[in-house]
Amino acid sequence: MIVYEKLFEVKIYHGYYNAYSVGDIEFVLPASTQRFLSMYALLYKDTAEGFVVLYKVEKASLIQDIKNLIPFTFFVKIKNRHFGNFTLLDYALSGEKYYFNNSERIESAASNPEGKPVLLHPSETVGSGDVVTNIQPNSTLSKALGGSTMVFEKSGQEMFKGAISESTTSAEVLGNEFGLYDYATEEKTALTKLYYSPPTAPEVFGVIDLYVGDQENVHFDDVRSRVYEVRFSNRPVHWTYYFISNGGHTIEKIDIASGKIPLAFTEPRQVTLINGKKATCVTSEVPLPLKSSYNDDKLLATISNFSSEFSEKRIRLPFPDLKRVKGSISDGTQNYFSEMYVYV
Repeated sequence: MIVYEKLFEVKIYHGYYNAYSVGDIEFVLPASTQRFLSMYALLYKDTAEGFVVLYKVEKASLIQDIKNLIPFTFFVKIKNRHFGNFTLLDYALSGEKYYFNNSERIESAASNPEGKPVLLHPSETVGSGDVVTNIQPNSTLSKALGGSTMVFEKSGQEMFKGAISESTTSAEVLGNEFGLYDYATEEKTALTKLYYSPPTAPEVFGVIDLYVGDQENVHFDDVRSRVYEVRFSNRPVHWTYYFISNGGHTIEKIDIASGKIPLAFTEPRQVTLINGKKATCVTSEVPLPLKSSYNDDKLLATISNFSSEFSEKRIRLPFPDLKRVKGSISDGTQNYFSEMYVYV
């Protein structure tokens, strides 16, 4: 009977769900990873929380005796086009990717006897510090990175140093040695990380590199049965409510509470909507975190206008719709908000 045991596992946690979830993403295995899986008799399986790679117990020596450093690469692709609406990220997704790896994060098995999950990023959640510049074989280096002389290093080894022309591409300099690099130019003398993607790579959001081999803390016994985590935080946004009176009355006071807990919103202001209707608008004074479930919390507004129609009314409010979350940039800062319309 063939017996499999866990080599390593990756879990994706998202604060929006307050749980491990991969419903919004999928993992794509490049040819290099598929080749390594075959070479070392490993089995890849998707899970409800991420993925796991298993090894055959009877073939353990294949990977146990690796003398060099092997990167198992996994591309992270976004399936939900609204992912950025509810995820606390700051990115353009043009010439950059999020990059995660275990070679700089892992503790030895001896220092983590309980086998607690190990984060694949330095901060508690994914952030701008995990973004690296991305180039592909057809990228023009002078345009993508700037400069006319460059140095490229991979795993501490110098791969290229010299002058380039305005038309020199990544493929001409780096060939098919894909992966993480450090580079410098005459303008950027400090080494900076970049990721060199293969031409067949999908339009991916991020890259996970899990190393196994001849390096401190990534030997077989350090990695075996290890659980890694990538943790995303939910995005806080400003909640804006437009109250529209069916009777045309001016709403003069609005108090909003979650259950019995008052929430801080701006003073009501009168606005005219694009359809010409009058509305009373309030916005949360601070951004409020988005959640998939508010635990049956009741968001209530107490409104009044001191008219003969009604002096006070209490109504149930909707929670933000992810599809209606919008972003704007003011003084170089990104702000996100959700607009909701309430007829009273």
